[in-house]
Amino acid sequence: MGAVDRSIFNGHVAKFLADPQYATDEGGLMSNLKGAHLRHFVQMNLPQFEKFGIDPLNEMLPIHDEQYERGGQPVIDEFLMSEIPGLFCARGAGTTGVSMGGTIATYNIPFGAYATRCAVDYIKNMDPITFIDFTPVEDEYKRLHEIRTRQVEGGIRPFAVRHQIQKTCGKCCGLLRRKEDLEAALVELKRIRTEELSRQYNRLRIETIVKEDVDKFETPYDIAETAETIWKNTNCMRCGMCNAVCPIYQTMPDKYVGPAHMLAIHYRHLDPYDQGDRIIEAVSGGLYHCIQCGMCDNVCQRDEIDHQAAWKQLRAAAEARGLKPSYAN
Repeated sequence: MGAVDRSIFNGHVAKFLADPQYATDEGGLMSNLKGAHLRHFVQMNLPQFEKFGIDPLNEMLPIHDEQYERGGQPVIDEFLMSEIPGLFCARGAGTTGVSMGGTIATYNIPFGAYATRCAVDYIKNMDPITFIDFTPVEDEYKRLHEIRTRQVEGGIRPFAVRHQIQKTCGKCCGLLRRKEDLEAALVELKRIRTEELSRQYNRLRIETIVKEDVDKFETPYDIAETAETIWKNTNCMRCGMCNAVCPIYQTMPDKYVGPAHMLAIHYRHLDPYDQGDRIIEAVSGGLYHCIQCGMCDNVCQRDEIDHQAAWKQLRAAAEARGLKPSYAN
């Protein structure tokens, strides 16, 4: 069977979304996974459904894409400037609705360079800046810091608020964008901001990791080296260039999550506050499919990040637990 053009595919999906037999109240579809080509990580989740007596291969279940591709980009003109004067975007919806740019390095680099040149030309011709009001920035910082340090009786976690926002926007920001759905979403988003955000609190730490934290969780790594590596990994810009040049990720995306995802796993593996088994996640995510060619390190714009060292540390931890897969021997 040949490939289906994206616009044709989108048209078919839109027809199903308009059919009450398949559409859900949240703007998704009722479907099952029977006969579908499932990526490795989707297959990994199937046993979790079975624990609750759900058969996703045969039962009709509500499904929804978390974010429709190119659905959340700002409108830009032919110079890649958004509707906000002076704000340029390498990836955005053009004046004719055509997307300019993409999610891979081959698009980001040329369009990013063009956006930069347009921004420089804009600066050369703009009126001199005599005053910058940083009050909005200071107010926003205070607001975010208050959320991070908030102690609320009966509060809710950020992911719960995020799920409410996703559910609200899901119906109005997909392929079908009806006026009534957009208006209803606006009302609900205002309610979430007023009622739910005021109860949100964050469990994330805001202090530097200290030796006692690491000792408490019996990590085998040196505290100074661990703290430095965690700091380096946080500088990842999520640009995706490592994924774009990775030969394994490009040829076997169903078996390898890619360097960017694996680096995030490594970060969480080192975090003494993290409660997940990141070694199993790394091995399941294709840690041993990496051929250690070093392309990810070659293109990474953050010199302080050492992908190969991270993979070696993850593999050492996996082998210490006897988790090295048979195909890697």
